Order: sequence, then structure tokens, then C-alpha cells
Amino acid sequence: MKRILSKILAAAMALGILGCASTGKIRFTPGTYQGSAPGFKGPITLKVTVDSGRILDIQVIEQNDTPEVSGQAYQRIPQAIVAGQTLAVDTVSGATVSSKGIIEATAIAMRKAGANIKALQNRR
Repeated sequence: MKRILSKILAAAMALGILGCASTGKIRFTPGTYQGSAPGFKGPITLKVTVDSGRILDIQVIEQNDTPEVSGQAYQRIPQAIVAGQTLAVDTVSGATVSSKGIIEATAIAMRKAGANIKALQNRR
């Protein structure tokens, strides 16, 4: 009985590893979706435009963070997300709160588009 259970467990683990390693396509409902998350000095609101399988554009609609400190985050993070088709992007040093807010607001918008957020966070 223990052998059978251990073989079942080993098979389940192997399938889990294969599933995680899979680069299967991520699907979205095409459209433009809005997301909002906390920034350093207030909410960050943005629009994310997707087609059925790609993030096409991210536009910041509203934010109150200091441009001299967080400006690079508002430029780099959306570009990195679109370029890599992933939420697993590096934050901008000195603008970590703003960077994380942009990533979270994008995740909220992507959730509205029907995205598998875990898959987008694990994609590199």
C-alpha cells in the first residue's frame, strides 16, 4: 500500500513540475481594463490594453508621486511588463513603493481581463 501511494505521489509531483515548466500561452479577453493600487503619495490608476494573448499597452492615468523620485518607475515598469509579457519585473531603486503600485495596478487590470495572475508573475 505504501509503494502504491509513493508512486502516486511521485507521479503527481512529476506532473506538477511539468505543469510549472510549461510555457503554455496565457489568454486574455481583448479590451482595455483599468486597475488601481496604492502608490507612495496616493493611488496609482492605469489602463491596460490586451488582445487575446498579449499585453499591448499600459498607460498611467493618475498618480501623485514625485516625478523626480518616481518618474523612472512610471517609465520603466510599464515598458518592462509589455516587453516581457510578465509581471515579474524588477522594481526601480529609490521608487520601490511606486514600482510595486504599478505592478499591482497592472495585476488588478489583468485579473479583469481574465488573466492567470500567478502565471504572469512566474513568467520570466
